[in-house]
Amino acid sequence: MTRHVRAFVRNRGDALLERLDEQPFEGADWTIASHGAVIRVQGEHDALFERLVVVLPRPGDAPPERFRPWAETRLAQLGWYLETCNTGKQVSTASHDASVVSVLMLRAGRDPNDPATELPEPTHVPALLRDFVLNLERYVHALGDETLRYVRALRLYRVPRHNRPDEFVLGVDVLPTVIGLAEPTVDISPLTLVRGVIGELAELLDQRREETAAALSPLRFGEWRRGRRRVIRIGRVVEGLDGICALIDAERVPLAVVREELDALRPKERDWRKPLLQALFVVALALGAIWMWMQ
Repeated sequence: MTRHVRAFVRNRGDALLERLDEQPFEGADWTIASHGAVIRVQGEHDALFERLVVVLPRPGDAPPERFRPWAETRLAQLGWYLETCNTGKQVSTASHDASVVSVLMLRAGRDPNDPATELPEPTHVPALLRDFVLNLERYVHALGDETLRYVRALRLYRVPRHNRPDEFVLGVDVLPTVIGLAEPTVDISPLTLVRGVIGELAELLDQRREETAAALSPLRFGEWRRGRRRVIRIGRVVEGLDGICALIDAERVPLAVVREELDALRPKERDWRKPLLQALFVVALALGAIWMWMQ
């Protein structure tokens, strides 16, 4: 299948980019897959996003009236998934007799195992994983990849926020659902992938807990207490994640149950209204007592 893709890129790739007024990113070249090709191009926010040009050439034996709706639908499904997960968006799509072309903007993500990758606060990891499971369910439902043949690298994305802390999104590269595969892959069930990701994040947090504990001894008493509380909080999260992994191993529970278990690990938000009302009640009693004493 790659022969017609390779021929299209060789004969028309440069002209396509020129027509789109896109310039290849420094050192970037076309990546060829079974159904299409992709190249990174220059964008306005290259530190935060990767701007990609995706082309799906029409095979010679595929009638345009059948190929174009298929290609447009796959690209639209991918765009919906990217925006739903907040990992990117579809900028534009153009259809021609010989190809369907789309421009995508994907958030720049990092491998969670990379030592240079900044992880979210440990207490935020259960919510991060819960959203990851939900987005994986959405992916399978929208694109029909029940064996995750087209799922690629795990990435942690940082989402900048104005006047509040940045957020994090954990996601996977699913561009091959559109351009196809460059080489054979091994099928994996969504539950198996989820179990592996939860275990991986638990190990990373446990490493952070050990590093924090090792740095406690030279600290002053106040700093030591704060550090010790942090070690305990991380340990509780790791213990909860390990428990979910054990549950999956023992019972192969549905993904919906995994989401519920992850949600139960999230720290409960305090209701500030109750202590405020209690304080106001005490103040009212005190004022009432003072008024009666002054009579």
